[in-house]
Amino acid sequence: MAKRENGAVSLLIACLCIGAAGLSLVVLSSDDGGTAIAATLTATGALAFFGLTGATGIVLCRRDSALSLLGALTMVLSVLGFVAVVAVALDDDLFLGDAWMPAAYLLIACLVAAHCSALLADADEADASGLQLARAGMVLSICVVALLVVIEISESGEDIGIQPVAAIAVLYLLSASVFGLLRFSAAGSR
Repeated sequence: MAKRENGAVSLLIACLCIGAAGLSLVVLSSDDGGTAIAATLTATGALAFFGLTGATGIVLCRRDSALSLLGALTMVLSVLGFVAVVAVALDDDLFLGDAWMPAAYLLIACLVAAHCSALLADADEADASGLQLARAGMVLSICVVALLVVIEISESGEDIGIQPVAAIAVLYLLSASVFGLLRFSAAGSR
């Protein structure tokens, strides 16, 4: 298990280093400083973001072998999301057409996977049932919100409007608040 985890960490670090080196080369080799710098700043932000989301997958892999597949998926989505965002950022027609849609879908999937990985990595069998229920509510509601957002932004999808997304988001905020309060209460009683 430790060799597999170290291999995943090494692979993620290698991807991040290759990405940083590639970004540096883009800036150094560009004749148009403004466009290259804007693309590099976008890609640098993506590198930081997707590096952190990938780290949640690593934590889940280390914490729970039953959920290591979700952790590995989070790492893979992080790498793919970074590549997609950089490809769009380096494109001269950044927001023209549908070139940004795959990156947007990967960003949403990565956010959901990372959020679920972080929540599930913190799970403990000794957690009170209310805490487990709040965690399950958060995982379910973030998945439903993401699904609704994907349907909303997809070209062929139905226009579902903001109301269903907002209603589920309120449930998410409720479960997040309850989860935080229950976690705080459990920590205080130990």
